Amino acid sequence: MAAGDHALGRSDNRTPSIGEGVVTFSGGTGLMIGRTRKDRRGVTLIELLVVVLIVSILAAIAQPQLTSVIVKARAADAISDMQVVRVALYNYQSDQQAWPPDVNRGIVPPGLDAYLPAGFDFEKEDYTL
Repeated sequence: MAAGDHALGRSDNRTPSIGEGVVTFSGGTGLMIGRTRKDRRGVTLIELLVVVLIVSILAAIAQPQLTSVIVKARAADAISDMQVVRVALYNYQSDQQAWPPDVNRGIVPPGLDAYLPAGFDFEKEDYTL
């Protein structure tokens, strides 16, 4: 047995052959030394870390823009609800020739609920009219 054969795990009946960066042994499954890109399967840890880094950078860039979009959507929802109440108040005033009585915030004035859409509520998740 030659020097270093024991370290490679070879027995005396195997003869090494070298081709395309791969050392194989006749009669065995083969020892992969210096694998080529074509022979490699899977993803290395470095490649995985690079992908995670890129995704986190993109998320950091998108997060402030997403937050401003959410704030604008909530503001648009509040404005829309105020317009619904405004139209209901004008319809009430047109029919009753008077404005509804004042009430506390979040409470529907008596008689105004008939002019509001079904299921309309003055108390929302983010605000109260």
